[in-house]
Amino acid sequence: MPFRLIFALLLSSLFCTCVRAQTNWQPGYITSPDGTKQEGEINAVFSEDHFDNIQFRTSVTATVQKIDVADLHSFGTADRSYEVHEVRVNAAPRSVENATLLRDHQTEQGRGALLELLGGDIALLEYRDELGQAHFFLRKLADTLTHLPYAQYLVETADGGRRIRQDKTYLLSLNQIVGDCPGILPKIQRIAYERKAMIKLIRDYASCKDLSLTRQRPAAKDVLSFGLSLGVNRRSFDTGYPTPPTGIFNWGPSIKAITPMVGLDVQYRQSEYARFSVRAITYLAVSNKNRSTTEPSPGSTTNAERRLELSATSLNLHLGASYRIISGKYPIKLEGGLVIGHAFPVKDIRYSTINGFEQHKDVFYPSGITWGRSYGISIDLDRLNIAIRDETHTLRQDINVALVYGPYLMASYRLK
Repeated sequence: MPFRLIFALLLSSLFCTCVRAQTNWQPGYITSPDGTKQEGEINAVFSEDHFDNIQFRTSVTATVQKIDVADLHSFGTADRSYEVHEVRVNAAPRSVENATLLRDHQTEQGRGALLELLGGDIALLEYRDELGQAHFFLRKLADTLTHLPYAQYLVETADGGRRIRQDKTYLLSLNQIVGDCPGILPKIQRIAYERKAMIKLIRDYASCKDLSLTRQRPAAKDVLSFGLSLGVNRRSFDTGYPTPPTGIFNWGPSIKAITPMVGLDVQYRQSEYARFSVRAITYLAVSNKNRSTTEPSPGSTTNAERRLELSATSLNLHLGASYRIISGKYPIKLEGGLVIGHAFPVKDIRYSTINGFEQHKDVFYPSGITWGRSYGISIDLDRLNIAIRDETHTLRQDINVALVYGPYLMASYRLK
C-alpha cells in the first residue's frame, strides 16, 4: 500500500477517534423556566460558538440527557454561566469578502444561550450566531436586557458600484445605558465591537459608578507559548540527478530513511478562545540510511555486493497556521504552512563489489536553501500537542532539482 495512502488513513483515523473521545464532564447545573434547579454534570465540549443543545447527567452513573438550550432558563459550569433568552439578531456575514446587500440580510431569531462575560449590578452577555459572530447584550441593575446591534453590509452607489457600510447602533445603545459617566463617553465613540473592548468598557463604567461585579470573566488576553518538539519522519530523497544512477548503482527512484527531528515550538493566539493560531517550529532533522544487498553477478559465478550509505542534515523552519475544528477537552486542529530551511551537503555513496573489485559512485544532491509546504492535523492533550503532518522540501541548484518529502509524527510539549 502506498505510504501516502497509509498517511491519509492515519489522519482519518485520528480525526474519527478524537471526535468520539470528546468528553469533558464538569460539575454544573441547569435551571428550567419555572425556576427548578438541578445539580449534576455538564459535558462541556460545546465551544464558545453557536450551539443548540447540551449533555447533562445528574450523576456519573445516571443516564445522559440531551437538552435543547431553548427549554432552559440558565445553565453553567464552574467557569461559565449561560442565560437563555429570546434573541433576534442580524446574522449576515461581517467579513468584507462575504458582505451582502442589506435586503439580503438574514435574521436569526429564537431562544439562544448567552454567555455571561460580566455579572452583578451590570451584566454583559454574549450570543454567538450560526456563523460564530458575536452579538452583545447589556443589563444594568433591574433593567431589561438590551441588545447592542452591529452589522456590516454592502450598499449600491450611484455609479453602479458597491461599498461597505457599518450599522453601529450599538454606540447609541451604549451611550443611553452607560453614558452617564463623563469618563466613559469618549471611550464609547471609539470602542470596537469585540469582547475584550466591551469587557474593559463595562468594567471601567462599574468602577466609575461604584457598581458591584459579582462575576468577572477574565478578559481575553494574547497567548504566546513556547515548547519543545520531538518527532520522527520517513523521508524520501529524490536526487534530481540529470542522469540518475543506473545499473549496479541504481537503488530506485528515491531513497527512504527514518529521520529523527528535534526543535523548538512557538505559538501565538490572539486570545485563549481564538480558533486561529500562528505557529513557528524550528527543528533539526538528521537522516541516516545504511543498506547492503548480495545478489548474483551477471556473467560470474560469484555474488556481487551492493551497499548504500546516505546521511543528510537540515535545519528547517515551519511557519504556519492552525484552525481549531473541534473544541472541548481535547481540541483538534487542521494545520498548514510553509517550510523553509537550509540543507547541508548530502552524503550518498553507492558501492559495488564484484570479484573483490570495488567501485563507488557519489550521487550529487543540491544543497543550500530549501522551501516547501506542510499540512496535517493535530490534537491538544493539555500541554502536549501531537501532530501528523506531510511535508515536501524542494532543493534547487543549476539544473538539478531534488525533492525531500514524507509524512511525520511530532509531539510538542508546551513549557509556557
